Order: sequence, then structure tokens, then C-alpha cells
Amino acid sequence: MTYSILAKCPDTGRYGLGIATYSVAVGQWCDGLDRYAGATMSQAFVRTTNNALALNLLRLGHSAKYVSDALVRDDDFASYRQIGVISADGSASCHSGEHTRGWAGHRIGDGYVAMGNVLSRAAIVEAMADAFEQSATRPFEERLLRALEAGRDAGGQGNGTRALPERSGALIVTASDHLDAVNLRVDLHPHAVDELRRVHSVCSQYTGYYRSRGINPPDAPGQEVFEQQNGIAA
Repeated sequence: MTYSILAKCPDTGRYGLGIATYSVAVGQWCDGLDRYAGATMSQAFVRTTNNALALNLLRLGHSAKYVSDALVRDDDFASYRQIGVISADGSASCHSGEHTRGWAGHRIGDGYVAMGNVLSRAAIVEAMADAFEQSATRPFEERLLRALEAGRDAGGQGNGTRALPERSGALIVTASDHLDAVNLRVDLHPHAVDELRRVHSVCSQYTGYYRSRGINPPDAPGQEVFEQQNGIAA
């Protein structure tokens, strides 16, 4: 009962993931990004070893299609999984198993895959993909957030009889030589996508600050001074 978007930024080469779900603490399962090799995410009836297996194959240089196919072949219960993969060349692949709870499915685009299960309708995945494509001029993190918000606004999750709230979410982006990594989690909240947006809006004001403290400690202002200088509410 999850919807997510997995992508590679065409401008910076960073990999990112945005995810929202009725399940709690989903961020603990989002360990499938490697800044040098690619990205992957398994959801629905999660096989917790999938991300590590996929990353090992991506680090060997295999394509996204090869990796997703390999995970399906290796799994007696692959029909219950959703598996998204982005390889180093930016190609994307996704498997949505026939026994994943509906509505379930995915859409693959240029450098991304949007996927979901236990959704109110197919339009959720379409809205996510459209929002990601239409925000191409925006920062990568913003594009991922907009995709999640579009999925929520299009109807979000539903089990066929009632709507289900997004109770946890995560926004994770790998670092580059000049940009910090992003790893934000909302583990339990009645409006997790809204809360993820709020957390990002605060944390983004510290972009570069913690990196600069490590590079040049003698000249780094204290955090409270930095907040005063930049008008950040403590």
C-alpha cells in the first residue's frame, strides 16, 4: 500500500526516491541508492533482501532490466512484489507482480519509474509521472516531492472500500561532488506527505552548512549564528 517515484537526475547524475505509504516507518526500507551504481526500491509484500541484491548487480554494471529480471527469477513469490530499478545509464525497469494488491501498476519514463499498489485508481501513478516530467526545470528534490503530492491529490491510497491516509514517507537523494545527500523521513504522521514537505522546507535552508563546517571548522559559524544570519526560525 505504497506509491513511489525512483529517478536519476539528468543534470546532476544524482539518484533519488520519493515514497509515501499507509505503512509506518517506510524510510527504514529505502536503502537502495548508490551514488555510483544506481537505485532500486522493492515494495508491496517487501522482500527485505531485494535492495541489497539489486545494488550488488548494479555495481557489477548490469542494466536495470537485467537486475529486475534477476530478482524476479530468484524469488518464488515475485508475483507479490513491486520492484523498480534505475541503472547507471539512466535506464529504468519495473516489475509489478500479478498478486500485488490493486490497484497496482507502474509507468516508466526517461530516467524514472513511478509505481504504486493499493491505490484508489491508475490515475495516481499517471499523475506522479506527469508532475515529475512537467517540473523538469525545478531542483531534483522538488520534482520528487511534487510527484508525491500529485499522487496524493489524484486520490492516493485506497483498498477498494475506503481511502487510506499516508502515514509515513521519505525523500532520499544521493550526494554528488558538489551537492549534499538528502535523507528525510516521516515515520508516523496523519498527513505524511504534508509533513515531508514541511521538513524539507526547513532542512533545505541548511544546504551546504554542515558540509562547510567539516571543511573549514575555524571559520564555521555556530548553528544559532547561522540561523540568525539567514533568518531561520530556531
